[in-house]
Amino acid sequence: QSEHRLYKRFAALVKELGMKGTLHDLRHTFASHLAMEGVPIPVIKELLGHSDIATTMIYSTFHRIFTKPRSRSCHFYRDQIVTNGPVSY
Repeated sequence: QSEHRLYKRFAALVKELGMKGTLHDLRHTFASHLAMEGVPIPVIKELLGHSDIATTMIYSTFHRIFTKPRSRSCHFYRDQIVTNGPVSY
């Protein structure tokens, strides 16, 4: 009941703003951005509540395409040098 109300309210708000989209679109965009930022697929699976990782694998394309050419950067923290580059999981 309350979930249905949420969907209806979101749809009304989107229409009021002259936009297009659904809560499912928002959820998909969220997951896509996580994948593009290199968040591991199993983590995205848990965040989305998927019971099967196969459902989450549609985001693996974004994960592969957008996480390859990350540049490395270097930050100084106190007396340590911390590198920021591709993270391996």
